[in-house]
Amino acid sequence: MNIPKPFEMTIGNATFSVTRNGNEMLYTVNAININHVTDVVLIFSKSGLTSNVAFLRSESQQGATGPINGLLVQGNITSSNLVGLLKRKHISDLVNDMLDGNIYLRISAIKFPEIIEKLTPAE
Repeated sequence: MNIPKPFEMTIGNATFSVTRNGNEMLYTVNAININHVTDVVLIFSKSGLTSNVAFLRSESQQGATGPINGLLVQGNITSSNLVGLLKRKHISDLVNDMLDGNIYLRISAIKFPEIIEKLTPAE
């Protein structure tokens, strides 16, 4: 399996690393000058079809946070964390969708519209 390089976003950076023989994906999302973050979600989007695929942070579980100028969220994703179109799929399916350009990182906050950034491998 190809392991993707770190992914970047314009308001910070996100790193996703596959571990445990491809059964787990570790992630770290850093953000710059953002406040009252409610949710951080990976979404699939292609040809007008959009679906949440993994919740990295949820206000209902952790409450709003901020101000953030550095680490926003970190953790791990396993197959059991996948939802929507990737429910009952494998981490390798998420990696393939990332490499195909179909996965976006959505950051939602109370006082500004959502930030949605396409994940692309770092150069």
